[in-house]
Amino acid sequence: VPDKSLNPPLPDKFFDYVDRVPWAFTVTEVNGLILVGLWLVQWVFLKHKAIVGRRCFFLIGTLYMYRCVTMYITTLPVPGKHMVCAPKLYNDSTGKIWRILQLISGGGLSLTGSHLMCGDFLYSGHTVMLTLSYLFIKEYSPSWMWWYHWFCWALSASGVICILVGHEHYSIDVVIAYFVTTRIFWWYHTLANSHGLRRAPNNFLSRTWWNPIFDFLEKNVQTTVPVVFWSPLALLSSCRQRYRVVGGERVE
Repeated sequence: VPDKSLNPPLPDKFFDYVDRVPWAFTVTEVNGLILVGLWLVQWVFLKHKAIVGRRCFFLIGTLYMYRCVTMYITTLPVPGKHMVCAPKLYNDSTGKIWRILQLISGGGLSLTGSHLMCGDFLYSGHTVMLTLSYLFIKEYSPSWMWWYHWFCWALSASGVICILVGHEHYSIDVVIAYFVTTRIFWWYHTLANSHGLRRAPNNFLSRTWWNPIFDFLEKNVQTTVPVVFWSPLALLSSCRQRYRVVGGERVE
């Protein structure tokens, strides 16, 4: 990361008109934790959780792989003088490993004290998770739960805005993160929900580099995944039944 004393923050229109609010980024992370928690609970009770789960993990992995590329090729100066960055470690492999473990164990959140490093600005990982969590929550819940959708949208939108209010990311970081996340989510689900489109000769979406992976993940999915929930009792009964089947096979 460029030295703060030699490389001041870049000009940003949002920062020109909105002063920094120190507690705003805490709101972002709390909203993000609530959204991720809601999505995990919702996913657990989905009947087709295996299909939805691999879609979720593939999109998260793809988005963060793209983020690794953009962070590596373009290093922006810190967006504010308030940011405290951990000192660089030269020729200290052990220290680097411990720092990585600390980052992973705390989820890279400021709330857990694990967000010590700077340079991961382009693009915003917090925006990715806020946006992606909302998209999955809305996609895999019934349309009559509009109040739930609006609540999650409010959490996501306010969380993204608070990133900028806290001056933790440049506006371009947030804008790019939003567009990359929504487009990849919509592209993937357009292909997944339109079986006839997958093999169409004029389907330009099939020219993406991840299309072979998509074919592998979706080869046993021939239609739109229905939104069906299992009650806790039905889920427990299913687990017991599977256990009995496995146990019976072992006895035989």
